[in-house]
Amino acid sequence: MLELSKKYLQKSEEELVFEDIEKLQNLIKYHSDLYYNKQNPVISDYEYDLLFKKLQKLEAKFGVKNAETNKVGAEIFESSFEKVEHSRPMISLDNTYNEQDLIDFDERVKKNLLKENIFEREIAYTLEFKFDGLGIELIYKEGILVQAITRGNGIVGEDVTGNIFQIANIPKRISYKEHLEVRGEVVMPISSFEKLNEEAKISGKKIFSNPRNAASGSVRMKDANITKQRNLKFFAYDLANFSDFVEKNSLKKYFSVIQNLQNLGFEVSSYLRTFTGIEGIISAIENFGNVKKTIDFEIDGLVLKTDEIELWEKIGWTEHHPKYAIAYKFPAEILTTKVLSVEHSVG
Repeated sequence: MLELSKKYLQKSEEELVFEDIEKLQNLIKYHSDLYYNKQNPVISDYEYDLLFKKLQKLEAKFGVKNAETNKVGAEIFESSFEKVEHSRPMISLDNTYNEQDLIDFDERVKKNLLKENIFEREIAYTLEFKFDGLGIELIYKEGILVQAITRGNGIVGEDVTGNIFQIANIPKRISYKEHLEVRGEVVMPISSFEKLNEEAKISGKKIFSNPRNAASGSVRMKDANITKQRNLKFFAYDLANFSDFVEKNSLKKYFSVIQNLQNLGFEVSSYLRTFTGIEGIISAIENFGNVKKTIDFEIDGLVLKTDEIELWEKIGWTEHHPKYAIAYKFPAEILTTKVLSVEHSVG
């Protein structure tokens, strides 16, 4: 599969034909399983995204039904945890590595709003960390945490409630008594990751390749006491029952939703800014390097979202991602995978 990956990474989009679709679909399934289920990726995130984009354009070109690129995460084939269905699909984000795509995104948002008779104007956006960890959904009933589910394939995840209870910064009780489903990311601090690997070297245990894989593996431990020792953190950024929460709290802005989650005791991105117009977003991204150096967590980019919640439904969704949001991934994270010997420029 690595040789086939190398072949398709080197192929231009113009060279791809209908017969390549199935091969690319199998590659995406293979690499998604290694990344999401086995915590053992063999290509970089950038290379995966490159393969994904090529397949996405090919599926769109030939009108493929049940497109692989509309799916999220990976199917759970083997797990010691019970499989649980999400109340609402836990979809992903579209992403890009260049600023021109952000300008194009802004134009698409405006065009979609124009179709809804909302005349063109500068859009207010939020910008926040894109944590590189494991997606988790926390379910609260009458203010008590009762269940935790991994993203899985976006439809079905694993019930990891017992292990999630061991994460200290996750509120076990909250003042909000209505049904609440909070979504976010479990991460391992870089300092904890380095300490874990140092101890593993001494004792001859498994060494993790990066903090994301360490966090994912730690959440899936059979022994919850080990999970507790791993110093994991949870950061909230979304809700499954978003509309209910917004209506009950009379919220109009995404920024306000995050503030409300913070007031309930959830840790959120310490970097959360609002900008009117895409130019401010691009300027903030260009000047973000110094901020990133001060963070003890792996973040692989920044997430841009339309701040006005009432616009979300008008802008819409695909099966895979919302059209009102996009993730900008740092060009510095574009790495060459040694095993493939494929060269990519570093921005």
